[in-house]
Amino acid sequence: MPAAAGLTVMMLFLPFLCPLGASDWYSSNSAGIPGRLLSADAPSAEGWSLSVTRKEKQEIHSLYKNGTLNKSFHFFRDGGLLTEKEERDASGQLVSRVEYVYDSQGNPRAVFIQPNPEKDEETAVLASQPESAGSSSRNFIDGGGADWLITRQNNQYKPLKQLRLENGETASETEWKRDSEGRLYEQLVSNGNETTRSLYDSEGRLKEEQIVQSGMTVSRRLYFWQGKELVRVEERGTGYNKVRNIVWADGRMIRETFIRDGLRVRENEWKTPGEKVETFFRDDMPVIRIYWKDSVKLREEFLSQGQVVRTRERKSPENVPDGIRPEEYAAPEPELESKL
Repeated sequence: MPAAAGLTVMMLFLPFLCPLGASDWYSSNSAGIPGRLLSADAPSAEGWSLSVTRKEKQEIHSLYKNGTLNKSFHFFRDGGLLTEKEERDASGQLVSRVEYVYDSQGNPRAVFIQPNPEKDEETAVLASQPESAGSSSRNFIDGGGADWLITRQNNQYKPLKQLRLENGETASETEWKRDSEGRLYEQLVSNGNETTRSLYDSEGRLKEEQIVQSGMTVSRRLYFWQGKELVRVEERGTGYNKVRNIVWADGRMIRETFIRDGLRVRENEWKTPGEKVETFFRDDMPVIRIYWKDSVKLREEFLSQGQVVRTRERKSPENVPDGIRPEEYAAPEPELESKL
């Protein structure tokens, strides 16, 4: 739920200490959250303060800064249920409106959010409704205009299926499959002609991913674990094989090696959590070694036949030194980094 609705939930439980039409004064902050009750019947000369006024079916929260009205929130109720909230600026102009809808049992089912009703901006909606009569699952709807996110959840509020619409068209579909105890064992994400299938073991660990395009498997990735620690990832695709090996010590990753088609392309090694040595390889031989500390590049070494031929101290990204052609060396592979 958006921040405006979250703030409203907090306001629902503010005790009605003042008689009808009178005001109570509280210390506050820029968000209008009430603090301690003030003894004075006026705003504080310094800082934020809040007055709360009750009227029939309406409650007004007026927020002051250094004694001057900053904005106000108007809450409308019917039968004890919050039905509408308005935010107005210091001049009384409407800034935004939120409307709340309930079912016949008084359960909240939808929130309509209008950023600025007077400018005819699109309305966003948060809604919940049964999938069908007597169904234990519900559809949760979030969006506005032609962009929507529709999620079906079970009675434990775990997602089962999700549909994303962009400009009125299906952008992606996600399906979660669970066993009788609610444990996730498979996830399917469809985007156009591509589907990603993810399989999980009984401990909830990802064990396999498959990418299928137009009915054909184009890549398969296997994950190997030792307890809670991922130690190896193997990826096979059309014309390539990739491997990521990970070494752990005392619950901390100390080395990871990236291999493509049997040859190392990159390796990271940590002496401490903030100190890393990153090495790039060409034909399985080290060619560039970079020393990092707290994400700051300190030194580069350029190697030939395993020997350092040039060193550069540096504290900010720069180009490779003259005479060294970047294309001669194995650069970081974004695809490998992101997928492994």
